Amino acid sequence: MKHTRNRLLALALALTMTLSTLATGALAVQQTDQAASTAVTTMAVKTSGKCGKNVKWSYDKKTKTVTISGKGAMANYGGMNTYAPPWSDLDVRKAVIKKGVTTIGDKLSLSKLTAVDSGASKANVQLVTANQAQMSILQSDVLNYAHNGSGGETMFVGAADKNSLWVAGVYNETVQLVTAPSITSIEDLKGKTVCVGDVGSGTALNAAQVLEAYDMTFDDIKVMYDSFSGGAEALKNGQCDAAFTVSGAPTPALTDLATAYNFNMPSLSDEAVSYLTTNYPFLVQDNLPANTYTCVADETVCVAVKAVFTASKDLSEDVVYEITKAMFDNQADLAKAQAKFGFLSPEGAVAGSFDLHPGAEKYYKEIGVL
Repeated sequence: MKHTRNRLLALALALTMTLSTLATGALAVQQTDQAASTAVTTMAVKTSGKCGKNVKWSYDKKTKTVTISGKGAMANYGGMNTYAPPWSDLDVRKAVIKKGVTTIGDKLSLSKLTAVDSGASKANVQLVTANQAQMSILQSDVLNYAHNGSGGETMFVGAADKNSLWVAGVYNETVQLVTAPSITSIEDLKGKTVCVGDVGSGTALNAAQVLEAYDMTFDDIKVMYDSFSGGAEALKNGQCDAAFTVSGAPTPALTDLATAYNFNMPSLSDEAVSYLTTNYPFLVQDNLPANTYTCVADETVCVAVKAVFTASKDLSEDVVYEITKAMFDNQADLAKAQAKFGFLSPEGAVAGSFDLHPGAEKYYKEIGVL
């Protein structure tokens, strides 16, 4: 049903940085009787920096273009640097949002989309509950912790929040374990020094889950807390034996590490994958192809969380249905505009899903996925 008056709906797209700090981007959606045009705000971004040891970038505010130079720049980032400096997964998600808005915005009759900046994953879940935002993109595990009141005191323990509902899983952020050459299996981690991400991070929670699949806890290892890049540097310098990373692959910090250090990436066993995907349904199997990193010649069996579009339970079924349908009807154009949309598929969108928004559920049933 079309609405008889305009109502501005801030759609906070919770874009969790997978480095040591968190920041995000957002959308605004205006429900209207008129066919909506797209209005994209200018996001505040840095103007220069480094994307790893060998890659530098600069951003021209006037032309809104990015120049990236250095060994492996395009290979590492898959051309995603056309929107914003990809110094972290944050910018990949911002690129996903902006390119999505500009590609499908003029195809929506019930809503108008605008890209804006916002807070981190947990904060954006809370914004939806406060009705200051109506949609988000965040990691599937954070959404699960919110719905179940879990994830420890850094997440939602004892304070379940079920206002954000699943719309579509877009792409994977893989739980990757890199180790010293002497470590060839996850069982070998017992008694070793392992970087598990920052204190209170989602990476640390995922690391604990992987260890649990092998009947281990943090008590069985020597725990080190540090960022992805810090863990990679510690591994190279012999300060730790292994490091966990949760990020889209190939991850720049690991691509950079592979140029200077021949690490291993132990695969999960079939039993471990089954345990993890059964006990933690937000995890999905995700095998990294051989040579994802130059020092890893074989396919690596991993699990991943998904970067998920969510919508408020109070956002209308019609609006969410139209946005979901527009994403899939225009998937080829979206993929041309932003590489991550190349991973979008109806089957992948519902893999590991729970508590679908009625508008999204209607679309998936209509096309026979559910």
